[in-house]
Amino acid sequence: MLSKNTEAALKRAYRSGKIIAYPTEAVYGLGCNPWNAEAIERLQALKKRKANKGFICIASEWEQVARWVAVPAEERMQQVFNTWPGPTTWLFAASQECPRSIIGPEEKLALRIPGHVLARKVCHVVGPLISTSANVAGELPLRTAEAVIEKYATKGVYVVKGIVGSAENVSKIVDVLTGVVHRL
Repeated sequence: MLSKNTEAALKRAYRSGKIIAYPTEAVYGLGCNPWNAEAIERLQALKKRKANKGFICIASEWEQVARWVAVPAEERMQQVFNTWPGPTTWLFAASQECPRSIIGPEEKLALRIPGHVLARKVCHVVGPLISTSANVAGELPLRTAEAVIEKYATKGVYVVKGIVGSAENVSKIVDVLTGVVHRL
């Protein structure tokens, strides 16, 4: 899946605050260490994204991020686990342990365990990642490593080469407590 050299380079990129591009179920994503404020600022600048908008966070497994949220009742969590790994993002109430720079204005954290094996492997190697589509708002999605390299060639983005999944849409976002769908 990932060579030892690639894993080592990926860890260096994450620790040093680089933006990491990786394939997901539908598009290439951009991410960074959710604890690195400078990396988050660079990611926001690359995306031309407002600072007060929350991010999705992806992880390889629930245990990587469970402490970052107020865990709802067991039946709600069963709904979540029934959709993971996969393309459903769930909004949770953020706990005090959650990196403050990635939550939205409603004090919620959007979490997903991706169904794309390589995206999950990247998180397994480095830890949880902020996750946002690689395209700038209003532009077409980027679906290949080559397109990402071309777009961000001079921006210092570390690109994990792989094939994007066959999903046509980005992840659905659902509030874990209310069931309200925020994005289809």
